[in-house]
Amino acid sequence: MDITLKHLHTEIDRHGHVRYYVRKRGSRRIRLREEPNTDEFVDEYKRALVKLELIKQAPPVLKIVEETFGWLVERYRHSPEFEALAPSTARTRSLILEHCLDEPLKPGSPVTFREFPLKEMTPKAIRVLRDRKKETPAAAQVRLKTLRVMFAWAAEEFEDVVTSNIVTEVKGVKYKTEGHTPWTTANVAQYELRHPIGSKARLAMSLMLYTGVRRSDAVKLGPQHIETDANGDLWFRFKPTKTERTSGKELQIPIIAPLKAILDASELGTQAFLETEYHKPFTAAGFGMWFRDRCDEANLPEISAHGLRKIGAEIVSLRGATVQQMMAIFGWDSPAQALYYAKKASQKKMAGDAMHLLSD
Repeated sequence: MDITLKHLHTEIDRHGHVRYYVRKRGSRRIRLREEPNTDEFVDEYKRALVKLELIKQAPPVLKIVEETFGWLVERYRHSPEFEALAPSTARTRSLILEHCLDEPLKPGSPVTFREFPLKEMTPKAIRVLRDRKKETPAAAQVRLKTLRVMFAWAAEEFEDVVTSNIVTEVKGVKYKTEGHTPWTTANVAQYELRHPIGSKARLAMSLMLYTGVRRSDAVKLGPQHIETDANGDLWFRFKPTKTERTSGKELQIPIIAPLKAILDASELGTQAFLETEYHKPFTAAGFGMWFRDRCDEANLPEISAHGLRKIGAEIVSLRGATVQQMMAIFGWDSPAQALYYAKKASQKKMAGDAMHLLSD
């Protein structure tokens, strides 16, 4: 079968078998070993592109000194654990670590953390790396989380050099954020007024609202993910993109009546229900920008695709969903997020039931 992917090359070995490689001009090549024309093959191809980009960006003149912080980062970026990450996660995590390597030990010092000996790495050093981002507390927290993950891996992989995960001894950064602006029921009604049933914009919102999926999953959902149970009811069955590589768990979400009506009334793509004007599935980033425009058309400039999960969680919580049920719907592994919405719903309900006591 013909495979057309950029930078993908083939050659025939002496046994007549086709071998696939990813290679950019002037770079080394990386062989792909997964079965062609499978999701696993495409994922391996994407990881190879990320690896080639990292190789291209790496300064060729730097000499890596054994058992330094730079040495550890390099080992981690070539570990099976790192290579199993989603391409976007690997790229982000690699950039964060690269910025840590380039931090000077002291302001104005020509010596960076790249050369810092691991045996001298203490919680104090980690706090320095954390505090270099104190002006942007969210970035400081993400930096700390990335270091925590790497040192947890290192404590098992190089236990003679990294005897413990020192990052666990460093406090996280406290900061307040509401995250992405949640939708309200009035926002939903306004959006629906602008984008009627049958439009791609209405289909997009409904897929997220009535399933609770992230935008990265909304762009994947298609006919291949629909199953019919013994009662004749329709269900979505899929692996969430965010946890596909780590846990591999599946979600099964019923297709409720409002969503079924919208699917029946909409023009659906064949590879994914949502397709671009070129009849190709959206990328998550591309879909986010496209959906942002649809929100602007509805005069809703302050909201985006991200906030739909929040209103979905609030609605089911207010209507009595348990923490376990919310975890099942939204694919949360920890009850913390569900408890947050459960507490909000409980406060609103109790206030509503008791507020009349203030009146005569």
